[in-house]
Amino acid sequence: HTLGVFEFALFGELSEQAREFLETARETVGIALEVARSGASLRSLLEKTQKQADLLAAQEEELRASNRELTDQQDELRRANDELEAQRRELSTQNLELEQTREDLVQKATELARVSNYKSQFLANMSHELRTPLTACCSCPTCLPRTRVGT
Repeated sequence: HTLGVFEFALFGELSEQAREFLETARETVGIALEVARSGASLRSLLEKTQKQADLLAAQEEELRASNRELTDQQDELRRANDELEAQRRELSTQNLELEQTREDLVQKATELARVSNYKSQFLANMSHELRTPLTACCSCPTCLPRTRVGT
């Protein structure tokens, strides 16, 4: 393929020896031109490759920074999750304690109601006893089992 064209101006006729020299030089000049063109292309490709390598290095550093941020966020989320789990366990324990306290209160309220009922019955009986003399008897359920004095 053609790489270029040389034009020579001569003041005389071209000898056979000069023709052979130009023929030999043509190949050498063609090779030199191809080497120069290849060198320029190689330099251009090298610059392009270096720019791409620099860009790749910058992107790699950005990825590393993003990876560090993601790792930090993941660690922070783990810590938050651990804290939430501890709070959940604490709340569960408090709920159990509250349930036990509620059951204790219900039991005490039941016992208090029973004691209050006994107290009311005792006071009713005492009130009845204080109103009626020992020898007198009435027909209430408290007095019925009693034996009447003088009968």
